[in-house]
Amino acid sequence: MSELVKKLKITKTQDGAWLLPYSEENGIKFHSGDTTGYTGKPIDRLAEYQEAENERRIVRLKYKVGSTVYKLTGMHSFKPMKIVSVSVHINTAGSVQISYLVADGDESEFFTEDLFGVYVFGSEEEATRRLASLRGEV
Repeated sequence: MSELVKKLKITKTQDGAWLLPYSEENGIKFHSGDTTGYTGKPIDRLAEYQEAENERRIVRLKYKVGSTVYKLTGMHSFKPMKIVSVSVHINTAGSVQISYLVADGDESEFFTEDLFGVYVFGSEEEATRRLASLRGEV
């Protein structure tokens, strides 16, 4: 059982619906004196996501398709590129590798998530700081 489910005391009813009981300690307050609990789509969705995350069926991406990233092109420059696709590879041991295809009009290249912050950056400021670091200016 996940920490969130434990903390919020989310349980399943006999008919399979998720139930979030009223509780002062979890900070859930209901209107009109309702102290019986809350069921419905928001709680169902939260519980579904939590269950999927526990079962390692959810992959969180740092960047989405269409995001602008900045690729180092040398010790003194970088250029903006767009993420055009994302690939997710999961092996039988459950190890996840996420690769981003970045491109501009001239070139395209795959980068795994571990290369972000080293060769590719999510903002111009990060790329500028990295170049300053490489030149010994920091």
